[in-house]
Amino acid sequence: MNTALKRSLEKDEADVKIFLVDAVGEHSTKVEQRICVSFGYNEEYITELKKIPGRKWHPNDKRWSFPYNIENAERIIKIFKNQKLNIDTKLTLLISSGEMKYDGVVKQLDEAVNNDLRELKQLMRLKNYSNKTIKSYTSCIRAFFQFYNDRNPIELSAHEIKSYLLY
Repeated sequence: MNTALKRSLEKDEADVKIFLVDAVGEHSTKVEQRICVSFGYNEEYITELKKIPGRKWHPNDKRWSFPYNIENAERIIKIFKNQKLNIDTKLTLLISSGEMKYDGVVKQLDEAVNNDLRELKQLMRLKNYSNKTIKSYTSCIRAFFQFYNDRNPIELSAHEIKSYLLY
């Protein structure tokens, strides 16, 4: 299991909170999602965060925000890699989508899981599920498999599954 995701389970002891918010653009009424980060003052972290394009400091909320994309999520997690993290569930899905990089290695689902997901998609199509439902279900299942990527899902206990669903 990825160490950043493991640390995100320790929510009560988190040093850094990473979450998503909907924000209205400065020069338009368009709502955009932004990645937000809050942590205790640390000059080194602030210097690194200032290198990310599109950053904004929100003094009233004492948090930084960044445009919502996988590159920014990667950079932020890399900056705080040695801290206990509390990562928003929606952002965890982005991280677990199969495209998030940690330590220069792209985490990919093994071929057996990809085959199982293909079969599941076919079954849902036969049952006339909408494309959005199929995409949502497979995304959630993929995130679950990647969360426990070093373990066979059959070997997981009910407690581990419940912990994943409630984090």
